[in-house]
Amino acid sequence: MNATIHRSMPLLFLLILTSLFSMNNAHAVITEMATVAASAEIVKAEANEIMDAAANRFDWSAMRAANEARGLIEQWQVANRGLLDHAFKSLDGSQQAFFENLDSALQNLHKDLITPEMDRAQKSVDQVDQLVRDLAWWADHGPVVLRTSPSVLTPTKATTITVRVIGLSLDVGPSRMTMDAQTYSPIGTTPTELKFELPASAIAFSEASHQLQRATVTVTRPSSAWYRRVFGSTEDVPLNIAFLKLPPSAGTYKVAYTTMETMRAVSDWKQREFYYKSGSLSRSCNMQMQRPEPGWKIDIHSIGYVTEWGASGSYRILPEWITPEGFSVSVCAERRRAGFNWGPGEQHVVYKWREYHDHDEPVPHIAEAKSLLWGSRLVEKLPDNTASIEITFEDFAGNSQAAAGTARLSYAQISYAKDTKQLTIEPRVPANW
Repeated sequence: MNATIHRSMPLLFLLILTSLFSMNNAHAVITEMATVAASAEIVKAEANEIMDAAANRFDWSAMRAANEARGLIEQWQVANRGLLDHAFKSLDGSQQAFFENLDSALQNLHKDLITPEMDRAQKSVDQVDQLVRDLAWWADHGPVVLRTSPSVLTPTKATTITVRVIGLSLDVGPSRMTMDAQTYSPIGTTPTELKFELPASAIAFSEASHQLQRATVTVTRPSSAWYRRVFGSTEDVPLNIAFLKLPPSAGTYKVAYTTMETMRAVSDWKQREFYYKSGSLSRSCNMQMQRPEPGWKIDIHSIGYVTEWGASGSYRILPEWITPEGFSVSVCAERRRAGFNWGPGEQHVVYKWREYHDHDEPVPHIAEAKSLLWGSRLVEKLPDNTASIEITFEDFAGNSQAAAGTARLSYAQISYAKDTKQLTIEPRVPANW
């Protein structure tokens, strides 16, 4: 003959323990209920609402706390079966305080979902779990679930998913996990851990949204009643657990980067008159250099002839002196005869050219948003002249974060090698999952 006992270790216990000394936040709804059973159902309903709200906000701590609070009230119900039909006001002071303060703690948690005090309670729970068990005056000893690992499930390329159920006295008898009408036996059992290996195909993920996956771990132990144990009777202890299933994508990311591009500024046309005058009997020449403006260079392909005039003169541009740093024109002249007189010869010539100035300017680039799937690894090679980058990552919960290089974001690991300009982006699974 099998009986059923619900058991769960309350992660909320530290928060509840502190509120046991303050009765100001007790809710009238609890105290005004006709029966103890009705009061218990109100508290359990509050816990279920918190689990849904926490799942929608991806608040793992609040979700686990609400799940364990629900188990706590179930544990009290089983241990105090004889009181369920009694009027709530017939309970003694400590029993009424249990309901009032648990309800108060859940109301506060529902309001804020998570508080710094709750974070501290969760960090300390492993150190006080045995003390909490000893203080659980409303239940006898038996198997207890503290937490599961992972508590969040993501799509995987692996064929199996390993689930660890961590608690106390989990080896008192045979155990099994039931999920979606399928039953799984543990592959490992110790007093503090049950390990299950589930086929990955057993977990159905939604493409568009997250979902709450509930399961039950059942431990069969010798009957808690001594007169039943004499005849070898056993009882099943169901332990409620829950996982949050996430969609395939951890989020989307955009890569914005800036390259330093060489830009060329070109001047308007410039021109100069080169001139030389000489009264010498023999031809003489004058070499004249044209240099660009400071910081600029001459476009040697733009140098061109414009016009000339003069008498008894000549000119030529010197090819060996044509460089971006300047060019030279040799202008020559000699004495000339004008009627009965002699006069100086002269030569005028006009050349034109353009100058340019090369300089680096930042040019922004923004890539299209891309999806980052769980279990993937994305590698991108950015241009060699990349000067800076900024990666914007929006996770599945709608939260946005930015990084200017290698960084560890909430659900993404970014690595950027400045020397090779290689960018690697991988989804990151938090350790507390």
